[in-house]
Amino acid sequence: MKKIILTVAAVFALTFANAQDIKSSKGENYLPEAGDWAIGFNADGLFKYAGNMFSQAGNNDAPSVGFQNESGGTFVAKKFTTDKSANRVMANFKVNSGSSGDAATTGEDKNTNFALKVGLGKEWRRGKTRLQGFYGADLYLNFESDSQTNTLLTNVTTVSSSIFGLGAQGFLGAEYFLFPKISIGAQYTYGLDINVNGGTKIEQTGQATVESGKSTTINLGTISVKATCGSGGLSAADSNVKLTSSASSGTATSTNNDDVDFLYAGNAGTIYARVDLRDINAIALANSSASGLLTAEVTSGALVAAGSATATTTLASTTTKATYFAVTQATADVPWSGTITIKLDGVVVATKSAKIYGAPATVEVSGLDIRQSSGVSGQGGDYLLKDSAGNAVEVAVTGFVTLTDAQSKIISAGTSSRTPSNTAARAATPKGQFDYTCLATNTTSSVATGVKLRYVNSALVTITSAAFDITCGGAVYTYTASLDKASYVPGDVATLTIQAKDAYGNKAYDGDTLGVAGSIPSISGSNMTAVTTPTYADTFLNGSKEYKFIVGSTEGSYNMVVDLAEFNSSSKPQAAVVAPYKIALTTAAVSNADVLKSIVALIASINKQIQALQKLILKR
Repeated sequence: MKKIILTVAAVFALTFANAQDIKSSKGENYLPEAGDWAIGFNADGLFKYAGNMFSQAGNNDAPSVGFQNESGGTFVAKKFTTDKSANRVMANFKVNSGSSGDAATTGEDKNTNFALKVGLGKEWRRGKTRLQGFYGADLYLNFESDSQTNTLLTNVTTVSSSIFGLGAQGFLGAEYFLFPKISIGAQYTYGLDINVNGGTKIEQTGQATVESGKSTTINLGTISVKATCGSGGLSAADSNVKLTSSASSGTATSTNNDDVDFLYAGNAGTIYARVDLRDINAIALANSSASGLLTAEVTSGALVAAGSATATTTLASTTTKATYFAVTQATADVPWSGTITIKLDGVVVATKSAKIYGAPATVEVSGLDIRQSSGVSGQGGDYLLKDSAGNAVEVAVTGFVTLTDAQSKIISAGTSSRTPSNTAARAATPKGQFDYTCLATNTTSSVATGVKLRYVNSALVTITSAAFDITCGGAVYTYTASLDKASYVPGDVATLTIQAKDAYGNKAYDGDTLGVAGSIPSISGSNMTAVTTPTYADTFLNGSKEYKFIVGSTEGSYNMVVDLAEFNSSSKPQAAVVAPYKIALTTAAVSNADVLKSIVALIASINKQIQALQKLILKR
């Protein structure tokens, strides 16, 4: 309880007895006199505000007067019995009240806090100048109470606590009177506190009232001694919490060893917070070894239960020291993302962030392939099921919306899968895959338009994706080649694109190669060096294949020759193709004649400017 409190005191003269010799230019006494009243207040905020105006600390809050935990109190009133002594009264007061949430849905939280500190003291003063020293002693009483009520439908939970204390302190300080009866000063205090903690009481609808955590604390300066009602010696700092897979999971050996996959749960799933309390020697406490109330509070949108999987409230409690809390959704199918706060007698043991996914709300399709028209089923695209909060949920789509006659002539529906299905791997691989078959009998069209995926939940509600097109293709039959530019400068990177089509003019299927062993493709051009050498095993994707080349330094006009020998035969209307290009410097050479011409033009321009200036001077 050692502290220094900066104060500003305004002294109001109520009598005019015992006048002092120290006076202002107007004849006013600077120092207090017998019969004067003085009011002082803690000015820490004012000095912090003023000091930060000259710094870049970033915490330059506006000054305010609020409840102070220091024994010196916030306000001090003095009545001077003589010029050198005064009786003191100090007071400190705070009331806070607020609420959040909705009692009919997620639960309403109401919080009320009250604190009061009052005291009496005696002060003596020394000094004959405007700088005055003072010392003395105070006796005081303090009381604090806190109440938190959560209401969810007919279930009401109230957690309350109270502290009563008394103390004595000595003080020593100095004041300097800047103006008559107005001074600035500093005070140092040192004292003794005795506080009785009434413990925590939890009252919940339909359950017995639970009380715990009563204690008495004695503070002398910076030394405190605590006597706790009951056995044991709980240490919140040494107690541990982990999120785990089930109620029967093992001991929580640290706050950071959460089981893999259980920082979140699927729709209608449960997250378990395993709690193990320990003493200051990190020894596990048996249920009977100590008193103390263990609570778990979840943020809006979830419910929690102690030692049970049936959660009904946002705040649950137990006196069991090695237990678990079960967290579930407050509303079926609605996702939740928030925190689970574990406390022991109101002291936070751990706060965990967690998430419970909701029911699928949307289906997204991506990564569409061009499958071969071979009559063989295979992976054709990716999908992602998301809940209303945008979380990827770990379920598979039901399949395709029933295919139309036109679609059925091109494809037949296959199966869908989602691998992996566990939540840890989902973070890296969130998508599922769906299969279909491109029919070998199709010769007229390569695109099945307007296809949709669907998901049907347990309530038989169907969710569909946006319409998308499925493209089928045959083997490479013809190809073309083109460069991204007609002309390059030395050092450029040129891009060659080869496009392939099947015998019906559709894009070649994904994965068809540029050749076979013994039939190596030839792709070359003068002053063009391939970044990656083409091989027969290279494959087409979406009907095309790209290669990069570094452009050389020799200027001229050239041709890039693309010869895919595997497709150049008498049975196919295909031969090697040519893509023309140029290489040219960006800056042409400048002759001496051009330089001389530029100099003459510059001189002529300067002469014109001089003549114009002379005419202007002569006019004036």
